[in-house]
Amino acid sequence: MNYDELLEKYPMPLSIKEEIKKELEKIKADKKLAEKIIKRCYETYLSNLIEPGEAAGIVAAQSIGEPGTQMSLPPWEKIIIKESEAGGIKIVEIGKLVDKFIDKFGCKREGPHEICEVEESGVYVLSLDENEKIKWKKVVNFIRHEFKGKLISIETELGRRITATPNHSFVTKINGRIVPIEGRKLKIGDKIPILTKMPSNERVKISNSLKESEHFEAGYSYAKELIKTFEESSVVCQENQKLKALAYDGASFDLICRINQVLNSSDEFALGFIKGILDENGKNLENDRLRIVFKSNDLANLVSLLFSRFGIPVMKIRESCENTIVLETLNIFNMELRNKLKSSNKKDIYWDRIKSISEIYYEGKVYDISVEGLETFVTFDGVVTHNTMRTFHYAGVAEIDVTLGLPRLIEILDVRKNPSTPMMTIRLTEEYAKDKEKAKEVANRIEATTVFDVADVITDIKDMTIVINLKKELLDKKQLSVEEVKKKLEKNLKMEIGEGKNEYQLIIRIPEPSYKLLMDTFGKLRKIIIAGIKEIRRVIIRKEGDEYVLYTEGSNLKKVMKVKGVDFTRTLTNNIYEIYEVLGIEAARNAVIREAMSTLQEQGLEVDIRHIMLVADAMTADGELKQIGRHGVAGEKQSTLARAAFEMTVNNLLEAAVRGDVDDLNGITENIIVGQPIKLGTGDVKLVAKYWARK
Repeated sequence: MNYDELLEKYPMPLSIKEEIKKELEKIKADKKLAEKIIKRCYETYLSNLIEPGEAAGIVAAQSIGEPGTQMSLPPWEKIIIKESEAGGIKIVEIGKLVDKFIDKFGCKREGPHEICEVEESGVYVLSLDENEKIKWKKVVNFIRHEFKGKLISIETELGRRITATPNHSFVTKINGRIVPIEGRKLKIGDKIPILTKMPSNERVKISNSLKESEHFEAGYSYAKELIKTFEESSVVCQENQKLKALAYDGASFDLICRINQVLNSSDEFALGFIKGILDENGKNLENDRLRIVFKSNDLANLVSLLFSRFGIPVMKIRESCENTIVLETLNIFNMELRNKLKSSNKKDIYWDRIKSISEIYYEGKVYDISVEGLETFVTFDGVVTHNTMRTFHYAGVAEIDVTLGLPRLIEILDVRKNPSTPMMTIRLTEEYAKDKEKAKEVANRIEATTVFDVADVITDIKDMTIVINLKKELLDKKQLSVEEVKKKLEKNLKMEIGEGKNEYQLIIRIPEPSYKLLMDTFGKLRKIIIAGIKEIRRVIIRKEGDEYVLYTEGSNLKKVMKVKGVDFTRTLTNNIYEIYEVLGIEAARNAVIREAMSTLQEQGLEVDIRHIMLVADAMTADGELKQIGRHGVAGEKQSTLARAAFEMTVNNLLEAAVRGDVDDLNGITENIIVGQPIKLGTGDVKLVAKYWARK
């Protein structure tokens, strides 16, 4: 059978044709079967063609995370913080805040990033939640890295400005859901959230030391003196520049220090301050509107935040002279108007349209912070911005955080056995999916339950006993009996549990009078799981469409699949290694593709799924789940030079020399290293010239 004739009809590279021909000859295919196989191979070849210059395969896998490495703000951007949950509000430059924590607590490096992880930082920022409400949330990470290139400067129709790296993430609204979007993908006319209602924080001594009736007058006088001192200093405040020392009550404060004082004052003090500013630099317009002129951008931002405390929106206008800022707003002293706005405006933000986007060249460090919850924080100018380095709420479930962005992508490609935030999406069988009470039954069977979840536990040091007062309603909810709890505790503690004054009281008696033994037993008691699955720390029930779905913190696919009411054919986990162990290699391959694509799409990154499919194939081709890296796919390259070019250069070359390895230079990397054409494109063509003797 002449397969060459059949292959000539299809424009494919010669190397592919030769490989197809070799396989056809092996199976001795007849003409009909050969045509069918060749046609299918050609269709597969066409479907996998990519544009010139487009990254593919392992190269793509190593580079697709790169946009996620420069999502930050320049050091001069100011943000609104509190230095404890009950502390005072402060305006700080993000650069100084991050530098302070990294200098104090140190940091670890992840690529170009310096990341300071502090569990109890004590720093809180204003953060947006799923319901468009502003709440104080704790900062858990402080991040910085070097940047060289163009920053983008965004200005909205209400005059709010923010400068960030092109890949810094903002939030926008798509199909009624708040989602992150990269700055470089924003365009004029898009909407971003602006703070319109700021919670008050009455903690400053200026107003708290006065009688309530004196707050307004104190604020009024404070504003007058501030304006007078500011004008006498004849210093114009600009971006990233502070007013030099201003005296107040014998102390030395800069402008930011005074702003912090006003932000923490009472509402009456704030109203007095606004009135003082208005009398000095403002005027009343028709239709109950106010116009106030400032020479300081910081002072303009302060007054804008004070208006937002009362839910009144403010427009900021920069006049031809860049140092002059004008605020136009509604008359805050019209009580009828104020009450009307308060009752009509239920949300804490306004979706403001982008008016202009420009570029600024910058070289130096850029900064970011990672926040609990929806990962958003607010700048001094009132712009709500988003951090993409760490987590984002899974599928809009505000109670559960999962790692996304670059850290999650690293987890997927490294095939981590224990992802940082394991979670499951559990679908239920028809009987349980439609009924909320039955869905709760399944949730209770899955969620790990300790004694502390169903009882009050008291340590009696005098009698050397631990008293457990079980609560009947909680036991019923978890479908547990007192006897079941008792048996579980006896089995794990390996000691007898006595009964107390009533049927719901259990007493653990320490065999010898030892305070250490008492505390050790109490510690063990905390860890004992009396019901549910140990790894599932929490279960959230949500209604999606016409069925109830369970979302979990923690994952154990094998045990969850056995729980009555769980539809294991539609249940997912983000732990890829767990899928591999329970469902096998094909399921793991699909999980790699699904998790990688969802992570990239969540960050607004567009990557052709064929790149991810090729990476997943490389990770699972041998029937085992392998990471991309020197311990996996990259470390198994046949070429010594290719392995040396990836990582551990000296070790790879030394080991190859000891073994006497030979590199046949069949791949791309090794040919480039030795400086000869690769066997692709024109490098794959071999010409043979035949000369005939002249007649």
